Amino acid sequence: MNGTTVASTTLITQVTDLNWKIGGAGDFNHDGKADIFWSHWTSRENATWYMDGSTFVTSLVWAANAPLNYYCAGLGFFNSNNDIDVLWRSKTSIENLIWYMDDIDFVSATTIPSKATNWKVGGIGDSKFDSDADGLPDLWERNKFGNFDQTAAGDPDSDGWSNLSEYQNGTNPNVHQLTIKISRPRSGSNLP
Repeated sequence: MNGTTVASTTLITQVTDLNWKIGGAGDFNHDGKADIFWSHWTSRENATWYMDGSTFVTSLVWAANAPLNYYCAGLGFFNSNNDIDVLWRSKTSIENLIWYMDDIDFVSATTIPSKATNWKVGGIGDSKFDSDADGLPDLWERNKFGNFDQTAAGDPDSDGWSNLSEYQNGTNPNVHQLTIKISRPRSGSNLP
């Protein structure tokens, strides 16, 4: 896309079994490129297509099958790790289920209720979205600074840790981080 204008269209590998449904797209293998999550509506199998742009690279079938009577409502980051999690929506009740993932390996699940069955998930916000392409997610910048005026190289608390380092390490860029350096005694010193 170019804004709201279609710039070009590319066909990708065909899937002849129409029971495979796309649940969403996201960077499962952390290579900076979107991959495709598939879920099979009858066998309940899940799979990831690793992509290089619009080129299919390889696929992996997940060890965990989709929960019975649930469909994938979207993918997103629901916890503090950098792996994409899956939001499942029940077809028969008001429950929603979040699968916390480690790449394509299921780690744990949390059930979250919703108000009524006539509500549908419209989308999942991307907590890693970076509208100004400065390397710092918008949500993190807004939570830590209240604006998007910071840079990845900035160091507002002058502790020698850049904003990008603070984000990657999960530390607060507004609180001076204590750095302890350990050095060896010089040779010939009298220390035991």
